[in-house]
Amino acid sequence: VWLPCPEAGLVVPELEHAARAMKLAPRRLPASLSPNELTRLLDREKPGLFLSVNFHGLDPWGENQALLEAAAVPAAVWCVDNPLHLLTGQKNQLWKKLPLFVTDEWFVEPLRALGADARHLPLAASPHFFGPGAVCPGGKDLTFAGRSSFPDRDRFFAASRLPEDLAKEARGLPGRRAHFGWWRDRLPGLPLWPGNGVRTLGLGAETASAAWRRDCLAALSATVDLTIIGDEAWQPLVPSARHLPPVDYYNGLADAYRKASFTLNLTSLLLPGGLTQRHFDVWACGGFLITDDTPGLSIFPQDMVQAVAFETPQQAAELLRGLAGEPERKEGLRRAWQDLILSRHTYEARLRSILASGHADRVTKS
Repeated sequence: VWLPCPEAGLVVPELEHAARAMKLAPRRLPASLSPNELTRLLDREKPGLFLSVNFHGLDPWGENQALLEAAAVPAAVWCVDNPLHLLTGQKNQLWKKLPLFVTDEWFVEPLRALGADARHLPLAASPHFFGPGAVCPGGKDLTFAGRSSFPDRDRFFAASRLPEDLAKEARGLPGRRAHFGWWRDRLPGLPLWPGNGVRTLGLGAETASAAWRRDCLAALSATVDLTIIGDEAWQPLVPSARHLPPVDYYNGLADAYRKASFTLNLTSLLLPGGLTQRHFDVWACGGFLITDDTPGLSIFPQDMVQAVAFETPQQAAELLRGLAGEPERKEGLRRAWQDLILSRHTYEARLRSILASGHADRVTKS
């Protein structure tokens, strides 16, 4: 299994461990793989699957994809971020021939309307990095770990401008209402592909997302013992919280989840129905998650979801206090969630789904 990725790319280490657990041989390739490099690699061996996360290893003009097709190498793309943002880097039509797995089911319909073979495949947990360990304590403290803004935000949205009337309307909407899909409905004339017009929708959703995170954290810090693990920009935004520096995702974050009585998740509005790694990692390693309500949670049993999901910061605080006051109920929920994630929602299970989709016959046959 060939896995092109940047040096510090996420998800690929999880897929490597999943592949080895399945007795497959993963091989990392450079994220910016040139056609000449790919040709040399294909002269030496032909993999059972070329699996690109976020289009890494596939050039904008489709040359690498054409080489893989000519060599009869199955290829697939797993978009673990907003796929319409990722597609702004594709300047060819060939990507429509690839199986396109997306972590947010909302994108399946618009991608299929563009001619894509789009399929829903949520994120997952890796027991290698977030396996069971010490169990979270029984206090009333709450921890949030995350960035204060969209990575490389200013460069990515440099040419995008929001209509002032819509920006004002979005600022007045409660909760997660001003998500990417809301902006698409309000600006139906913007093409989703080709070109960068879709980034305007993303700028609207990211602006609303930043406000949602800031408002939730500010409200919660006024009523609960809140710790924020993240960059320095959080300090002036939520001054009343306790602030800790970022921790490495693969070495330290699991311990942070285990040491917190509760871990908070706030889902990006760039994903109307998405989930984050926290929805899987926190439970897998022994933590306890409370999360904003998103349609992506429909993949889990709804009675379990209702016990940990909220729509407002006030509901989040009430959830925390109620569960802290019922330690046996909290521990029962924690065990049920951990069992569910580790039995059904691992990266090995996701890799098996990709292989079972019929796009990697040589791998499945071997």
